[in-house]
Amino acid sequence: MTAKNIIKGLAYMKKIALLLMFLALTGCKPGEEKAIELAKNELSEGLKDPDGAKFKNIHVADIHEEQDGSILATVCGQLNAKNSFNAYVGYRKFIVMLSMKEKSFFGKGVTYDVITSKVLESYQEESIFRYEETCSPND
Repeated sequence: MTAKNIIKGLAYMKKIALLLMFLALTGCKPGEEKAIELAKNELSEGLKDPDGAKFKNIHVADIHEEQDGSILATVCGQLNAKNSFNAYVGYRKFIVMLSMKEKSFFGKGVTYDVITSKVLESYQEESIFRYEETCSPND
């Protein structure tokens, strides 16, 4: 090996190291998994027994990126929670709309705002929130 080849090899290794560093520092945009996690946390937070919350049919009905880079997600599903008597009240449909964004180039995690978080108590509320159109008729 010549000194020239060693220098070329080191330059190549330096480029690879920089690329790997860049990829490690670049955060991933929040997606469906993160939206579901945040929606569950948001709904559970206000319950009498947050650990007792049961979810089913939870899914992201819509997710898209805005021009400012934020991700808007609509999460739908059903929630069963305990009342003051420690009894489950039955599954109720819910809608959570979130705006999510990476914290920063060097930071980890996601900042988010809740646009809407609603557990629907009646068929009338379902029509007001256009649940069937927004989510799906199968919930």
